[in-house]
Amino acid sequence: MGSEREGHEASDRRLRVAHVVQYLSVGGIERMVERMALAGPEHGLEVEVVAYLEDGPLRALLEARGVAVHLLPTSPGLSPRLPLRLARLLRRRRIDVVHSHHLGPFLYGGVAARLAGAAHVHTEHSVEFYDAPRRRAIGRAMSSLARVVCVAPEIARWRREQLGSDDLVIQNGVAVPPLDARARAAARDALGIGADRFVVGCVARLSAEKDHATLVDAFAALVASCPRAHLVLVGDGDRRGAIEERIRTAGLESKVSVLGRRLDTEAILPAFDVGALASVREGLPLSLLEVMATGAPVVATAVGGVPALLAEAGGVVVPPGDPAALGRALQLYADDADRRARDGAAARTLVQARYSDTEMNRRYAALYRQVARPARR
Repeated sequence: MGSEREGHEASDRRLRVAHVVQYLSVGGIERMVERMALAGPEHGLEVEVVAYLEDGPLRALLEARGVAVHLLPTSPGLSPRLPLRLARLLRRRRIDVVHSHHLGPFLYGGVAARLAGAAHVHTEHSVEFYDAPRRRAIGRAMSSLARVVCVAPEIARWRREQLGSDDLVIQNGVAVPPLDARARAAARDALGIGADRFVVGCVARLSAEKDHATLVDAFAALVASCPRAHLVLVGDGDRRGAIEERIRTAGLESKVSVLGRRLDTEAILPAFDVGALASVREGLPLSLLEVMATGAPVVATAVGGVPALLAEAGGVVVPPGDPAALGRALQLYADDADRRARDGAAARTLVQARYSDTEMNRRYAALYRQVARPARR
């Protein structure tokens, strides 16, 4: 009877969850962590965030909303001391569940969780980082000590075949904003883009795996036949200089807006007629789901969970590294407003039904309670 009561109390208390990430920037993983942290109290959770490589704007956003954020400055490369420092923090903050994101946090967060007596949940956002035998060995070893969640069935299948891991799938979720014609006009006014422009938008880190070069080349072909086209790039990264030079070389400066890192993405998305993503590697991109949630269709490359996502709703899938195919898909939507509206409506309906952040947060909260250990005394 006593153990039954203790179990009931442990299940009812507010669990303390710590998300472990590398950066406090505003990339896809970090935006997902932000949403989960802010939604925590609705699900009986006290959520904190720990980063160890780089500070960033996410810290101020979270702290302003009452979320505790911790930075454990660490140099890049293997750090044997980091798990010990992290474990001390976990014990001090009485963390019940560690939730890691990315390969480094998988290792460090997992070891620290064991040392601190906390449960460990890990979300696998993609498998691109398992390109070396040592990394696969780390993934295989850590998977035996954690409950691994994959953001797409394709990732779970790869891990089962390559690492022998039996993982849970919880697909990414995003907020679905109300449809508001005024939001579109306001977004375009703020960006200085006319109401008659055909706007292609891309929200992605400016890094090699996102392959903005292919997108810029595809857009150049689109402009040749659709002079009213305009490209909006939201994001920053180490490829920004090269992408801006490519835009200048193509003579597209007046037709491309490179906005850099933005914290108000939700205010920009309504400006898009179509979303585009030219990545060579992906899991289940939050940025695509966010565009779809506004009622715009998307064109994206056949990587990760993208083909399965777009097979369920409007959208066009093209081969990676093929600017001609990407340009043709964009042209399709530029020429056919009816298809654009039809596919956009289907995309929004799908996100509402299967990819809402409400359902994602509910499932993670249930998982935390399933894996959490009895309350510490």
